[in-house]
Amino acid sequence: MVEAKYESAKGKAMAKVEKVAAVSLTSDMWTSINSDAYLAGTCQFVGEKTTLSSVLLGVQAFPQSHTAVHIARVKASLMEEWGIVNKVTCMVTDGAPNMVACVRELKHRHHICIAHTLNLIVKKALDQQLVLSGIRAKARKLVGFFKSSTTAKEKLTQVQHHLGMANMKLMEEVEPDGTAHI
Repeated sequence: MVEAKYESAKGKAMAKVEKVAAVSLTSDMWTSINSDAYLAGTCQFVGEKTTLSSVLLGVQAFPQSHTAVHIARVKASLMEEWGIVNKVTCMVTDGAPNMVACVRELKHRHHICIAHTLNLIVKKALDQQLVLSGIRAKARKLVGFFKSSTTAKEKLTQVQHHLGMANMKLMEEVEPDGTAHI
């Protein structure tokens, strides 16, 4: 049943992509909690009625080393599968050397992701502020406490309810790691 729904959704997405003349590609690489690496590819395009659309091309396990050649092979395979080899106008990635080389290997125009660049600038600025470093460390410790204790988490929920507050969930600060490629 899940497989049938997946194939149906993929078929609809492929039909949308087939109708457009040009797409841009983005990708992301990450490592799971279990230390398994993955690569996801997406394409963006202007569809019917000039609406911006985005389609997930695929998520693939990526056990091999993260070299430009290996990344390029997976991206080329996704482009072939989706029939967009000749539709790609540019690829957007972070500025990591392997990603820059991957795009060069695929012979496409390259743009560095502004969101990733801004994130790096803000992170560096925050890291240089000693006052903020202490506050961030305390916040991480506090969130860690509630994440590690179901009793404490439940008590926090009860207190929020008692005070008439919305049930807010604590979020851990997410540090970008060396495997993230936008």
